[in-house]
Formats: sequence, structure tokens, C-alpha cells
Amino acid sequence: SRMNHRYVGVPGTVRGLSLAHELYGALAWKVVVEPAVRLASDGFVMTGGLASSLNRVVPRSRNAEFRRVYGKPSGGRWRSGDTIKMPDLGATLARIRDHRNAGFYAGETAKLLVEEMKQGGGYITQADLSAYRARISAPIQFTYRGYEVLSSPPPSSGGITLAQQLQIIENF
Repeated sequence: SRMNHRYVGVPGTVRGLSLAHELYGALAWKVVVEPAVRLASDGFVMTGGLASSLNRVVPRSRNAEFRRVYGKPSGGRWRSGDTIKMPDLGATLARIRDHRNAGFYAGETAKLLVEEMKQGGGYITQADLSAYRARISAPIQFTYRGYEVLSSPPPSSGGITLAQQLQIIENF
């Protein structure tokens, strides 16, 4: 969360993507992750929409780390065509590329995450990171305008929220 460390749960994306890759991946893990490492490290050209969003959100954030990572290094406002680089994210992704789950849930990345949680009053500990496991769950299913939609089940609220939103607007 860009506002408060206490809103953050144990990140599951790395273990989830790793599990999906183990079960269904055809390419080598390093081949799959490397483009993300390069984009974060070398940067990418910003669209007008992204520039506008960052210019609106970053100055209002109370989280100094969020402002450091997403603020324009030279100060001022982002513009369409600027290149945004995230070397810290690139280093994290390189550790994930090279060490898979251990590159995130143990070692340097885990240490940095736990330190940031302590500094910001968050709750995530090394024990939480070590204990986290990805699991395969049956999706929630609903229909929208004749289409079958599959989405994330609880404990995620995303699928239920999506179902409620689409079923409300379906009547209009």
C-alpha cells in the first residue's frame, strides 16, 4: 500500500507464478523472468496516462519509499516520453530470476521487506514469508451477458467484487 504498511498482506505473487510455471510452463524460468528484469533495470518510456497518474498520486503519498521509487529522480513532473527506471525492482527481479522463490521469500529481498515493515509499523515477519505457500483453488464462476467468467476466489476479494460489479451493471 502506498499509504500504510499495515494494509499489506504477505505477497503471494512470486510463489503463485512459480507454481504456475512448474505446472504449466514451457520456457525456462530465467527466460520468462529476464524481460521483466531488463524493463525494470533499463527502464521504459512512460505513456501520458502513466505520467499523469504518477504526478497525481506520488505527491499525496505519506510513504517516503513510495515517493522515492515512483517520483521523478530530478524532481518535477513526469511527462509522456520520459524513461522511468526502477533499479531496486530490477535487482529484486534478478534475485527471483536466479533463485526463484528463495530470491524473494529468503535472503536479501526478504530482509529488505521485513526491515521496511518494521520501519513502517507493518506486520510481515520473516516467519510469515517463510511459511507462505501458494495453493490452487477452484475459481468463483458467474455469467455476465452470456459469458462465463472465472475469477479469483476468497480469500481474495477481487473475484467477488468483480462479480458484484458486473451483475449490477448488467441490468443497465
